Amino acid sequence: MASEQQTSNTPEEERDLWRTPLWLFRFLEHRYGPFNVDLAADDNNHLHPVYLTLKDDALTHDWPSVGYRGFLNCPYSDPLPWVRRAIEFADDHDFSTTMVLPTHRNEKWAALSIFATERIEFEGRVAFDRPDGTPGNSPRGGTQIFHFRAGDLGHTRVTWVSTTQLKKRWS
Repeated sequence: MASEQQTSNTPEEERDLWRTPLWLFRFLEHRYGPFNVDLAADDNNHLHPVYLTLKDDALTHDWPSVGYRGFLNCPYSDPLPWVRRAIEFADDHDFSTTMVLPTHRNEKWAALSIFATERIEFEGRVAFDRPDGTPGNSPRGGTQIFHFRAGDLGHTRVTWVSTTQLKKRWS
């Protein structure tokens, strides 16, 4: 069975390149930051001046070498190694990660949300920016946030927030 990512209408070469909307990044930085690094970015879509690219190979990079709080909108085609890495660094290296993820409950990585310190669910869809920076349409699926705080894994708190209210406040 195809994953929800594989059934997307987005061209395959663009699926992992969409940008987090600035209002969402601002909200997350206010709540969990300040961030020291954007952990999965490129020269066109980074939201922090310090960022790791595909060339940097963020999955093998030592995240704490660039600070202690990271923002991560990982490739949706395969979030599992990213979620595992965030848990590892929060547990063993005193590094907190705030991740933007799809709400694909049937994927293996989704079960790892039990290790998150907080999971944020959205009332309303989060429309991401296309790789060229132009606003995209609302996606088919929802968006959620996993926050893995160093030294505080598990006992997950679930919070619901209004997309409309966040856009008004953080745009």
